[in-house]
Amino acid sequence: MNKIKVCHLSTVHNKKDIRIFYKECRTLSAAGYDVTYISQGVHEENIDGVRRMGIGIPVIKNKFKRMTKGCRKLIKTALAENADVYHIHDSELLRFIGPLKSSGGKIVYDSHEHLPMQIMEKEWLPPALRFLISRIADIYEILKIRYVDLIIVVADKTFERFRDRKTNVVKIENFPLIDEFADIKIDYNIKKSLNKICYTGAVWIERGLDTMCEAVSALNNCVFEIAGRIDHEDPEGFIEVAGDNIVYSGYLSREGVVRLYEESIAGVCLFKPFPNNMIDPPTKIFEYMAAGIPVIASKFKSITDIVEKYECGICVNPLNINEIRNAMRYILDNPDKAEKMGRRGKSAIIDKYNWEIHSKILLDAYDKLMGTGNDKF
Repeated sequence: MNKIKVCHLSTVHNKKDIRIFYKECRTLSAAGYDVTYISQGVHEENIDGVRRMGIGIPVIKNKFKRMTKGCRKLIKTALAENADVYHIHDSELLRFIGPLKSSGGKIVYDSHEHLPMQIMEKEWLPPALRFLISRIADIYEILKIRYVDLIIVVADKTFERFRDRKTNVVKIENFPLIDEFADIKIDYNIKKSLNKICYTGAVWIERGLDTMCEAVSALNNCVFEIAGRIDHEDPEGFIEVAGDNIVYSGYLSREGVVRLYEESIAGVCLFKPFPNNMIDPPTKIFEYMAAGIPVIASKFKSITDIVEKYECGICVNPLNINEIRNAMRYILDNPDKAEKMGRRGKSAIIDKYNWEIHSKILLDAYDKLMGTGNDKF
């Protein structure tokens, strides 16, 4: 019997994207699906049973060129695969549902964000135009999902937005992989000697880049390391003047991220109170917990429901510099309490908030989509 062929498609995310490759693609491959992940770049390789393909040209960084030339190249590459399922991860690919459906494949739309809310926080868009663009995107997305066979969402608010649209919707949260952190060293003697606080992942002003840096710059004997993409016109220049104790290490491998967590005494996530930032706890909250380090995070209900329930960190007003700085200082001055917070967070991940448990939702959804399970939608 031939395997069901699945193509994951993205122009926005890279070939090593955690949710797409490490979680969804590897889970489907391990369950017996023939999985290909097509993204920007020039590459073809087989990793952990997943075939990763580029679109044959170097990565396009210009947003307009990516959404035009990049998307067309990706769709052309995808159609040549003649897949049974096309699993798209970017809203900019929705306009290609027609040719993908015409090829005979089923369409899965993986909505990583609440699109209208996400547009409202795009600093590269003129503020006066954001509402109009957000509204147009809202209408367009709702129109296009009528032709989708399955929608996967991360947040409750996105689930509610789509649930009555006569399209099958499942929620799969972006919890960490237990295996990735199974061998992490939680040695607070090392953490105390380094006095390092970290932030991992993409960051820009709306995600607290300026407030985090301002808060930590006045702390003595503390290093603040940012690992990931800084969405700023001059990221190195920004860090250079932000503070002598701030380090920007850029994109790290997953092994590099784990090493950073081993060195850090706390992880911060101080998103500002924009609607899209407040609807669901960010993935990095759970990653910090999985790494056994306390969380310093924005005091939003979606976050406090986790952090305060498990007593695994400190929640603060993300716009109050003194409150942020005091939370950082408390962690640095009380490593024994920080260790207890970290261990409580890790226990919560092992018991409940991990991909290994929630990956079953993905497999059940695919079984029903393809009619290979006991039930159909």
